[in-house]
Amino acid sequence: MMKLKEMRFMEKTMNGLYTLCEWIAKGAWLNLIWLGYLLGGLVLFSAVPAAFAAFTVIRKWLRGETDLKTWQTFHQAFTQACRKSWKPMTLFTVVLLLVAAQFIYFAMQEVIHPVQFTAGVFFIILIGVIVLYLFPVWVHYDLTFIQMVKQAALIALISPLHTLFMAFSSAALILVFLAMPALFPFFGLVTFAAATMVPAYHRFVQISRTKDVHQTGIVS
Repeated sequence: MMKLKEMRFMEKTMNGLYTLCEWIAKGAWLNLIWLGYLLGGLVLFSAVPAAFAAFTVIRKWLRGETDLKTWQTFHQAFTQACRKSWKPMTLFTVVLLLVAAQFIYFAMQEVIHPVQFTAGVFFIILIGVIVLYLFPVWVHYDLTFIQMVKQAALIALISPLHTLFMAFSSAALILVFLAMPALFPFFGLVTFAAATMVPAYHRFVQISRTKDVHQTGIVS
């Protein structure tokens, strides 16, 4: 009896280790593909389409499509995003310039009025949480660009726990990769994407179920 239990325990352990190694390999492969497309497009022109493609792959994994062909799925999503990514790219450029201008303004002021400081910090936080949700919203919903930004802001504001988890996870990953930069080429980009996509997808599912309950009045 004990041997049977030990065998089952060992079998579960080996299966768990195999699954873990499989996902590590999947993540590393996606990260390398992402880096390849990113560098191939000289970063500036491929940053948004490559991120969209990577988030698309991760979303499909979360939906249970674990046997998909990673490169083919990534390439298809990348090509699709290239045709409609100029608006997100413009947004990111404007956001970076505005945030940089905000920091420069604070640095140049000897004394900052509390109202100005509070407004500046609120603006930076708002932009930050929108950026956290932007790609998850983009790959999950079929929305126009303006609707996408509004949806990202709304979900961020009504989901404080998920938003905080995403922010703290991203901050923790920054510390990890600063301490171990050799890991970044293999896991850097994909772990940041997973740290935002996983909680965001969980929240999207919750919102969808809540809407279904309100529409039908039936709790599944």
